[in-house]
Amino acid sequence: MARCEGAEDCLRAGRAVQNRGMSSMNSLDLARWQFAITTVYHFLFVPITIGMAFLVAGLQTAWYRTSKLQYLRATKFFGKLFLINFAIGVVTGIVQEFQFGMNWSSYSRFVGDIFGAPLAMEGLLAFFLESTFLGLWIFGWDRLPKKLHLASIWLAATGTLLSAYFILAANAWMQHPVGYVLNAEKGRAELVDIKAVLTQKTALATFFHTIPSAAFTAGAFIAGISAYLIIKRKDIEMARSTFKMGAITMLISFVLVSVSGDLTARIMTEQQPMKMAAAEALYDTQASAPFSLLTIGTLDGSKSVFQIGVPSMLSFMSTGNFDGVVEGVNDLEAKYDEQFGAGDYTPNVPLAYWSFRLMIGFGAIGALFALLVIMNKAFNDAVHVSRYFAGLPKLEDRKSASNSQISVVAFAKGLFTFIPIHRMFHSVEMTIWIFLLSLIDLMFDLQLLNQLFDVIIPIIVFVSVGHLISILTSNKLRASE
Repeated sequence: MARCEGAEDCLRAGRAVQNRGMSSMNSLDLARWQFAITTVYHFLFVPITIGMAFLVAGLQTAWYRTSKLQYLRATKFFGKLFLINFAIGVVTGIVQEFQFGMNWSSYSRFVGDIFGAPLAMEGLLAFFLESTFLGLWIFGWDRLPKKLHLASIWLAATGTLLSAYFILAANAWMQHPVGYVLNAEKGRAELVDIKAVLTQKTALATFFHTIPSAAFTAGAFIAGISAYLIIKRKDIEMARSTFKMGAITMLISFVLVSVSGDLTARIMTEQQPMKMAAAEALYDTQASAPFSLLTIGTLDGSKSVFQIGVPSMLSFMSTGNFDGVVEGVNDLEAKYDEQFGAGDYTPNVPLAYWSFRLMIGFGAIGALFALLVIMNKAFNDAVHVSRYFAGLPKLEDRKSASNSQISVVAFAKGLFTFIPIHRMFHSVEMTIWIFLLSLIDLMFDLQLLNQLFDVIIPIIVFVSVGHLISILTSNKLRASE
């Protein structure tokens, strides 16, 4: 290795090495990478913690009300996992706090008066609330009265909810700044309306989208671990109940996430149209814009080459109107160049597009799994609810029923066994048929759903009830012969 002689030679050599190593990377890119990696790692634990806080509280409430030991075992088992995730979330969050000052010191000085307010509220109010009562919950087993101990976990869960809200309010301000003025003399932004910061619709929509997402994540976490315990035949009684709880949580949360996501998308289209355009790989402004199922673009992400989409769906998602206008990346880039000066205002379109679809895809797969689990559970337990059907006799003994009763039940069984239409509305096939009908209606603008909606629902109810009757009675009739 060649040695440099003198300070100037060493300085020139160092600069040459630096220039070679940083030709495609600068300090801004490195700061973004570091903060992004920390944030992603931190947020692996945050939604699990938020969701599990309430699920563990629910399990302990079930134990308090029923005194069933399986709920107590579930509370302590998943409570430990909740605490582990909570601890790692706290540690990684502290690293983020340091990076605000180290990686983004100029930004922190400029907006610290506003951005720091909800963060301070989170630390002094929400975090102290959850950590204090979480400590009481950890060390209060067999020391505190049951009711007070139960209240401590619910208060800790409430603290996680408040913590999430203040953090999301700070993030929402970065997406849509409100309640501030620019002080030209001090060269910084100053807070003038904390209420506007905390209650703007961006923060509210994000909160009601993030919390169900956290519940979905926690439900999947619990369901996955419970499934593992069932496979390994470890505490099956407890695992079965928590497996069902996790699946139900996933399904309900997915519905809430979908509804709140629709609202969030419309707000994002209004406030950050470039983000929506990038997430949908929409390069040119369109009315009746299609929702992209698959878009293949150039390697640099500058234009679309091939696209499969659902007509008008993006316009409906973004504006609430199938004929609504959605601005494209190219038009927005030109608009921002004129408004703010020449620059690159286009995000990484392939990254935004595919990450958005992976998010939706994995969520839908998880919800489908939860639906199948719940339906399978309902199918296996269907015979146990037959006693709730008034007028249907118990046919283990043919003498317990009149001939007319047997005839009615046998007719229902035969009808829904041999008429193939019931297959259209059974379990997953029902969803597939309705989806295909909706897709055809949208693609060819047939307006079928408006006319058929009032007809489809009664058919679904009629056939589903009839098929359930046939399930409930088939084994009974077979046993009576």
